[in-house]
Amino acid sequence: MTLTLDFEKHFPHPPAKVWRALVTSDALAQWLMPNDFEPVIGRTARFTYPREDCGQDDGVVLVEVEELDPPARMVWRWQNADLGQTTRVVFSLEAIGDGTRLRLSHSGIPTEQEARSLGSGWPGKLESLDHMLQD
Repeated sequence: MTLTLDFEKHFPHPPAKVWRALVTSDALAQWLMPNDFEPVIGRTARFTYPREDCGQDDGVVLVEVEELDPPARMVWRWQNADLGQTTRVVFSLEAIGDGTRLRLSHSGIPTEQEARSLGSGWPGKLESLDHMLQD
């Protein structure tokens, strides 16, 4: 059995602005993690995050772009290098009234512990995205 996490957030910005924040390496570094991301199907990017254990090298998440439909949908194959499991992240954008609805789904999560970790991490990252878009 695998687990899926679903999140939804409204941004008072047009889809093109939100999309740029999802596909630009510098923007992703501001709200998600430092990276070498390029929005190209089949390309694998390296995202890094500080480990909570002091003195160890940064953790690594490998992200491969599986689907790209600007500015509406992007799908990543997500692999935490420490855990080895591959999961899937889907970003879906929809223009609504005064802005954009972003739906984020992270599926294929193998354990409850990892689901808890991702489930507590994504909301904060989406808040960081919101703050970055306001600047």
